[in-house]
Amino acid sequence: MTKYEIYNVYPQHPFNAGIAQCAEIRKIYPYFFPYNQSITNWIPLQFTIIKGNGFYDYQANTHGIRLFSQRLKDILYKYKSVNDRIQWLEVTIADKNKIRPYYILHFYKNADVIEYELSGWDGKFFNTNMVFDKKKIQKYNIFSIPELGYEHSLIIKREIAIEIEEQKLSGINLQPAITN
Repeated sequence: MTKYEIYNVYPQHPFNAGIAQCAEIRKIYPYFFPYNQSITNWIPLQFTIIKGNGFYDYQANTHGIRLFSQRLKDILYKYKSVNDRIQWLEVTIADKNKIRPYYILHFYKNADVIEYELSGWDGKFFNTNMVFDKKKIQKYNIFSIPELGYEHSLIIKREIAIEIEEQKLSGINLQPAITN
């Protein structure tokens, strides 16, 4: 693995991968629009694989949320710093006759780590590659950038990316992020 400081984490699945969906979607959306607040009174949701086959550590889903296996949760939890403001929300996923516990990763406080001028931020979009401030990212190991949207907004430190690759977790695409 190249020595980048941080990595963007995206879902990556083969053509026939299992795609999860939650029938109780109205219970989910009110929680995921607001940023910078924790979720209280969580009701565990049931997802079902509606297309394709199998479970993945980063489970693809029709709702654009970070849906993680116990293995991926354990790795992120191991590296969590005191500044990482994350909350784990329990769910289950069913596929045929198997049901497994999964977790939604929710950030209840966002990290101020972007160099907006260098990134070409126009108030809505980045006109160039997003650039992270090296000094600001030092205090975080796991963080989110709300301007990217919910699903694609997960950034982790190099040590975490290395362990994910060493443990051969499935459904994960790690892309280097640019720092100044």
